[in-house]
Amino acid sequence: MNLNELRRKHEELLNGPQQSGGTDFLSKFLKVDMGKNIIRILPWKDESKPFFSETNIHRLPTEDGGVKNYHCRKLENESCPICDFYFELWRMHKEMNLPRGQKSKYGNLATKIKPTPRYYMNVVDRRLLEADPNDPASAVKIFSTGQQVYRKILSDVLDPDYQDSDDPDNTTILSIENGNDYVIDLQKKGGYNNYDESKCRIKKTPAGTPQQNAVFMESLHDIHGMIKIGDYEEGRNAVETMRASLFEVTEGGDDGEAEFNQSVRV
Repeated sequence: MNLNELRRKHEELLNGPQQSGGTDFLSKFLKVDMGKNIIRILPWKDESKPFFSETNIHRLPTEDGGVKNYHCRKLENESCPICDFYFELWRMHKEMNLPRGQKSKYGNLATKIKPTPRYYMNVVDRRLLEADPNDPASAVKIFSTGQQVYRKILSDVLDPDYQDSDDPDNTTILSIENGNDYVIDLQKKGGYNNYDESKCRIKKTPAGTPQQNAVFMESLHDIHGMIKIGDYEEGRNAVETMRASLFEVTEGGDDGEAEFNQSVRV
């Protein structure tokens, strides 16, 4: 993906509408602590794909009270039963004619399963590299982030102030030989995670020694292959489970909503 394509993506983000695993899988991801986390964002191995991969994730409640990630099928222009159920829930909420701002179990569930943009990129965790410079492969992690930080990073990739005026196409902040580290500054604001102070470092540096750089590029995680859109039948079964829970009749009768269920279908 060249700079023009990245610019189009940036414009889309600014102006357009907008997985669970075991310990081994999770260990591949960057651990972001409170405060400043210094990373180096790595390019993809060639220009056939961008330095990031993107998805929309539905977070589905599980029977044990946990959450399961379901990659939205609309990523590949396929019908998504979770999206259909999401819009159906909001329709049911509106049909209750509640006072403005009043919540319902339909709206609450819709909010939980709303598709959320997520971006993945390969990065070098400076803390791990400094702790063991002789094992650069272990410092290469997957950084998973939302739109807020991704927009800031993409803006810096496109910012001419971070490019070499003699060679602007090859020395963005992603350059291994002459790029920029990035500071993920995680703070709390109003009880929520806030990344407003995250920014690119001004100084250009090599990502590592020539030997370390070679290992970094050999150790890239397959961020593009890790995104598998959700199976349709699995999604439909998840919808039926959520529907059954939503309209469960409690002892002593229901609240009138079980009857409404008779007119609802996936």
